[in-house]
Amino acid sequence: MKKLLLSTLVLFGTVSSVNAQLFQADNFNAYTLGNLGTDLTGEVAGQGDWLTFTSGTGGANTDFQIVTEVGENANVLQITGSSTTENKFAWKEAVEGAWTAREAGNNVLKVKTDFFTGGPTTSANTYRVLIYGRTVADPEATPLLIAGFNLVASTKILQGLCYLNNAGTLNTYLINFATGGLVVPSNSWIDMEVIYNQTTGRVSWVSTAASVDGYYDGAAANFNIIEVDVAVIGGTGNTVSSLFKVDNFIVGAVATEDDVLSTQENIIVDKAFKVYPNPANDIFNIESNSAIENVTLTDLNGRTVKNINVNSLSSTEVNISDLTSGMYFVTVQTDNGSGSTKIIKK
Repeated sequence: MKKLLLSTLVLFGTVSSVNAQLFQADNFNAYTLGNLGTDLTGEVAGQGDWLTFTSGTGGANTDFQIVTEVGENANVLQITGSSTTENKFAWKEAVEGAWTAREAGNNVLKVKTDFFTGGPTTSANTYRVLIYGRTVADPEATPLLIAGFNLVASTKILQGLCYLNNAGTLNTYLINFATGGLVVPSNSWIDMEVIYNQTTGRVSWVSTAASVDGYYDGAAANFNIIEVDVAVIGGTGNTVSSLFKVDNFIVGAVATEDDVLSTQENIIVDKAFKVYPNPANDIFNIESNSAIENVTLTDLNGRTVKNINVNSLSSTEVNISDLTSGMYFVTVQTDNGSGSTKIIKK
């Protein structure tokens, strides 16, 4: 069991979950460089079905870009934060449906991403990943921010976000990971996993790079997931723009908090196999540096549409002529681990 998050946190191991369901997995490498979308109202989807929204009138489609990052990250999502108090959000609408259609017992949401801390800046922007939910008892209620994390652009202080009961006051609060605030290095890629337990309302945060591993008992038990956002929030009196970059953005459901949705090995294996052509008509190919044991295709709602045993070959053909057009997640299990990527059926 994890130590209750106060100021000192303890690291713990994890085990794999055979029932893990992947709702969303984006490393952005299959995206076209340039604008993520063409609409800032959150109504018209752009690349990869991402929606984009700005809270004011000063935003532009160029504020949400797929850019090339030097090093292993390749393509990443970059959001240009406002030089005012305007807020900017990007998300996928399919997450709500995927959560609703999840397998029985998978009541723990996991959101995992890598994010870039950026260089020194006087910007009052904060960088966030946000989990919104709505109480099961009232499906028409206004969604609440129930969990997430927050990075202050100017100070590099990393914090958690949790909906909780603070001496009788229900609200979403910032949670310090260390006394005085946990400062992460500038110009560094940091991993972060946010875990929400629907049964208990507990919110956990795990980061190897930032040495974070702990939880807070939140007040959002029995909430359904509505949305998971990447956001840049304009601070009070802000006059300086800034850049927020994320990569390897993964969302899914598992049965327990210690079950693994995706590990670092998944990301490494993901870069070690090729899926082509993409988009594909009726057939696509998989080539791997390791022996392929199994291939699973799931739709955007997390439902398995194909499961193929490959018998330890280094390459295989997958027939998708019977599938409807759209995007699917391809999970490749090899003798060296597993990884996921996307395939688009024309």
